[in-house]
Parts: sequence; C-alpha cells; structure tokens
Amino acid sequence: MDELYEYIYLFHMPLFVCVSGFFAKSTVKNGCLRAELISSIVALAISFQLVLITIEHHGGPITKTPLSFESAPWYLIALAVWHQLTPLFS
Repeated sequence: MDELYEYIYLFHMPLFVCVSGFFAKSTVKNGCLRAELISSIVALAISFQLVLITIEHHGGPITKTPLSFESAPWYLIALAVWHQLTPLFS
C-alpha cells in the first residue's frame, strides 16, 4: 500500500500544476491582469484555511494562524502567485 501511495504522490502535484497552467490563460484579458480572479483564489484559500482551523480546534488551543498554510490551501496560494506571474511568461 505504501508503494501505491508513493506512486500517486510521484505524479499528482506535477499533474495539478500542468492542468492549472492550461487554465492560466484566463488570468490575462486584453493584456491586463485580472485581479478579481486572483483575489478570489486568495479569498478561497483563506476561507479554506479558516474552516480547517475551526475543524482542528475542537476546544483546544489554536496552533495555526489563517496565514500559515500547511495543507491543501497552500496550493491555492501558489496558484494565485503563478497567475500573477502569467504575464511574465506569456
């Protein structure tokens, strides 16, 4: 079972990055960066992080902050940064 887990992790993140790159064209419209798209991705990441903090809290001390992205929301933050860099690569 560990081999399957490692095999999946070998390609799933590069695949996510590649697929995200295919959709990055919508970030630039008429030569202008669409800030509302990037800000919505960041808002989604922060909302996701707040939900995770709430779920993991369970009455104990809060050890995470809304801006310390450790699990799935880090990808959304990375996606927002990549979208901001799209005009440099197009």
